[in-house]
Amino acid sequence: MGNAVASSVGNKMKESMQESQAVMMEKQKAMQMEMIKRQRAIGFAQAKDRFEWYSAFVSTVAVLGVIGALKTKKPTPLVPMVPLGFLLGYQYDMVHGTKLDRVSAEAERIMAEEPEKLDLPRFPHEK
Repeated sequence: MGNAVASSVGNKMKESMQESQAVMMEKQKAMQMEMIKRQRAIGFAQAKDRFEWYSAFVSTVAVLGVIGALKTKKPTPLVPMVPLGFLLGYQYDMVHGTKLDRVSAEAERIMAEEPEKLDLPRFPHEK
């Protein structure tokens, strides 16, 4: 009789520990997801801030380029606007466009179709 009670108590303790571990794992997963979301939000906020500063810089260069072109009567001062325009477009696409969606989709595709590209390099002493 004592063995039956001890066995029953032992089983209940084991079940309780397993439930407790499962709850703890779920909480850890939720915490990790929250941390990942927070890191992504911070990265996105940094990209927005960078875009604002960069657009102010490009606007200043554009105004000065137009003034320089009008004064010299040559389009040479406007030349820097070509590469700066591309860079500003890239930043805009990152912040206000669909660049993040496209990058995420490409990452998913690589994980599904080209997993060998994600293998870590082997060190000489490993076989």
